[in-house]
Amino acid sequence: MDAEHIVGDLLQEEWRNNLPIELSPGRICFLYFVLLTSQSFRDRNESPLNSSESKNATIERGELNRRPRTAHVSTLVPRACGIATFTRDLALGLKRTGVVSGNLFVAVEEDGVHREYDFRPITMVWQNDESSYDDAAGVVNQSGADLVHLQHEYGIYGGDWGEYVLRFAEALQRPLVVTFHTVMRNPAEGAVEVLQGLASLADAIVATVAPARDLLFKIYGVPKVKIRVIPHGSPESRTGQNEGAKVALGLQGRITVTTLGLINPGKGVEYGIQTIHHLASRYPNILYLIVGQTHPVVLKHHDEQYRESLKDLIRSLRLAPNIKFVDRYLSEAEKELYYRATDIYLAPYVGRDQVSSGTITEALAFGKSVVSTPTTFAQTALADGRGLLCDFNDPESMAERIQEILNNPSMRTNLEKNALDFSRKLTWDEVAKAYGKTYRKLLDGRTLGTA
Repeated sequence: MDAEHIVGDLLQEEWRNNLPIELSPGRICFLYFVLLTSQSFRDRNESPLNSSESKNATIERGELNRRPRTAHVSTLVPRACGIATFTRDLALGLKRTGVVSGNLFVAVEEDGVHREYDFRPITMVWQNDESSYDDAAGVVNQSGADLVHLQHEYGIYGGDWGEYVLRFAEALQRPLVVTFHTVMRNPAEGAVEVLQGLASLADAIVATVAPARDLLFKIYGVPKVKIRVIPHGSPESRTGQNEGAKVALGLQGRITVTTLGLINPGKGVEYGIQTIHHLASRYPNILYLIVGQTHPVVLKHHDEQYRESLKDLIRSLRLAPNIKFVDRYLSEAEKELYYRATDIYLAPYVGRDQVSSGTITEALAFGKSVVSTPTTFAQTALADGRGLLCDFNDPESMAERIQEILNNPSMRTNLEKNALDFSRKLTWDEVAKAYGKTYRKLLDGRTLGTA
């Protein structure tokens, strides 16, 4: 995809969402910036999923007939969901590296919602329609897929704790790989039963960090030999042009702290706001960017109550000059721009159970200093000097960590260097190759722990 098409897509996206199409000098500057930094997106899109060859394929021609055809069960882009973007990036990496001969998709969708997906699904799983899980398994069984890769997250499958997904797994006649994106330390009984049931039906299980593997073994009784640790994929490491991004967004001269993603109470944004309250008197030019639309599930059940409570907090603390909402789901080009314009990425999550975070992973890939609460994922991702951990639900602790970075340029430089060095080993292409090894061992009938 060339830069002109990227700009066109941005304008079309605004039109589809009934947003005003602005062509002010600042907007023109933004579009020009996209043109200058669009190579990564051309790289992402130059290898179509449905082609039989990939110019960057790493598997020899003599082995092409051994490459599996993989069916992915997941939410799909353009649904506003981190699992959807994970599946998109993984599938593109699998095809780009030649790990698979083809990708098929089963879309997990809210009841009655119809979208134009980036990847055309072969069938649908409707969240609360039990029969659709059986029907989807039947389609997959007849699809020519060699194996199935299912993304598991609480809240996207129907039934008590998502129990309907077990019907799909039970009806499958293909090897099943499951990636667990949340592994709870103190789970409800129903959650345990569903995870244990799905794990028993799976042929291989993937955790994104080693502590999640340990929880699966200790709390849920999943055999370690069945579990493989494959990290969350990362964009190609990207640095530079940070000041240009600030200019494009009208943020020049500001210290930018960013929290990005689908907004929901679990992100702990209220603690981020209170953190800025602690910092604003010392750093009057500090700006907290809260970037992303409200999570669709939260919006469906609670409307904008959470976002309105955040706005009430900002008013009560008189922080309007230091807080900015960007209330929409960003295109990839826009998201890159906000990451580049960020000085410190703040992840004030309120729960420890998160074992996967696309936004922390992406912030590291852009070489950003990251401050996060000690979730299961963050403890691993930010280890060895790649970021700083703060206490849960504690704005003072968060403010102290941010101040450490702002007052210590050498610390910031080291954090950013370590983040980039780490991320270069975790590109989606490298992660796709790791999944490919798991696929091949599974299809060859080998134990996952063997070479």
